Amino acid sequence: MKLFDLEQERILISGTIAHPDFFCSDLSHIISEKDFYSDVSVLHKTVFSQVIKLIELNKAVDIATISHHLSSLNIKFKDNLSIPQYLESIDLLSSTISLDSLKNSAEIVKLLSVRRHLSRVGEDISKSMSSMASDCSYDDIISSSDQIYNSAIELYENFSGKAVNLFHSMGDLIYERANDRSIYKDSGPPGPHKSLNNLCGSLVKGGHITIVCAGSGVGKTQFTTHYCMCIAGKHQIPVLHLDNGEMSEDEIAFRMMASYSGVPLYLIESGDWYDDSVYKSKIEDALTKINSKQIRYEYYNVGGKNIDEILTYVSRYYYSEIGRGNPLIINFDYIKSSFENTNKYKTEYQIVGEMVDKFKKLIQRDLVFNSRPMVSLMTSVQANRVGTVGNRNSDSVVDDESVISLSHRIKQFCSHLLILRNKTIDELEWDPFFCGRHILKIEKARNFGVDVARAQNLVEMPDGTHKKNYINFEFDNFKVKDYGDLVDVLRSSQEINTLEENSVEPPPI
Repeated sequence: MKLFDLEQERILISGTIAHPDFFCSDLSHIISEKDFYSDVSVLHKTVFSQVIKLIELNKAVDIATISHHLSSLNIKFKDNLSIPQYLESIDLLSSTISLDSLKNSAEIVKLLSVRRHLSRVGEDISKSMSSMASDCSYDDIISSSDQIYNSAIELYENFSGKAVNLFHSMGDLIYERANDRSIYKDSGPPGPHKSLNNLCGSLVKGGHITIVCAGSGVGKTQFTTHYCMCIAGKHQIPVLHLDNGEMSEDEIAFRMMASYSGVPLYLIESGDWYDDSVYKSKIEDALTKINSKQIRYEYYNVGGKNIDEILTYVSRYYYSEIGRGNPLIINFDYIKSSFENTNKYKTEYQIVGEMVDKFKKLIQRDLVFNSRPMVSLMTSVQANRVGTVGNRNSDSVVDDESVISLSHRIKQFCSHLLILRNKTIDELEWDPFFCGRHILKIEKARNFGVDVARAQNLVEMPDGTHKKNYINFEFDNFKVKDYGDLVDVLRSSQEINTLEENSVEPPPI
């Protein structure tokens, strides 16, 4: 099949002459002279170039003017066509070209141009493979191919970067959303925690980056893994777990089974669950449910790789295993400096900041479908000593962005920043009843759930003071249980004071 159509190019030129205003407003950001086939003849390319110059100079686009400009160029075309006769045929055709014909020919010419370019990209990859050293590594081979190919793909995914009048497109967008309420098109799939959904909405909407900041051993991996596991199971969205040299695949799998089945982790790790009929039944039931749902939660160890190698792998994985246009959640455990040799002149905070920035560009610019991001990132970062609880009371614990170690750019690039920590002694003592041993505070949220005011406003305490709202969590055998937010606790404690006189048990949160 030919990768060009000279007749469609002729129609495109005629349509541009007939409808110059429409071409400028709707097609100029898509079609250029480079999209015309020129291996045999540059006639169409040259004529189109002259037409565009006249349009840009706000001059009349007529055949006589075009002929004059072509003559002044003193160009001889290989096909030895009579330029006046050719231009006359263009002029006659332009009087019959409709807007629909112009749009159709522009689409055909552009698609053929893309196919020709990608065909040349294939030749470039072939040349690159032939010129590489015989002892180059597998990663070098793939990286070279990816760089050539993805640069071409990026060119065409971004060629329609034209400013849009939001008021003109608003109506169509609003009705489109009402007619298609898919979880991939609005607020994203809801997570397993009702309180977090009410305050923040989904943490894994396409294009979003959610970062959990917590101290060592507090439960960063537990929280992100449990959240992503539940999303994968309930909404059938695949998860790619990227482990940055922290935990093996066995450790992650055992923890996930402990969370899902309720069987203690030590019994799963030792294999002793098999000797207990109750635990054996729970494990087998859990495995049956997991296999029946065909849940995809895939593990890959990226320890020792730099950020460019990680992103190259993610791109390959997405296009080969998930497919363009399908949702994916990346669970990256966790953000830390990789100290690449190529970055020896950069500080640690610069390396980490660039890491998050590159992840953001990958999921918001590269892995998109119809201009809509389809991939989300959930990850975590270490809290510094300022955010350590230790034996402090709640008044002396810092719960803001200053607890983030490594780089403040982490907050800048993320969609949600959540601070997770253990409760202090006085917070545990104040609890009217047991509400878990962890609290999670929202430091940044780019979008909210149904209760925006509750997420943003301070909560008035019984003594008249005000506190920032937080969610109570209990980490039980690697299952993260939601015990409501601070507002829920206060309301329930008020009900306790009322109900205690009647010796009635307080309602659960």
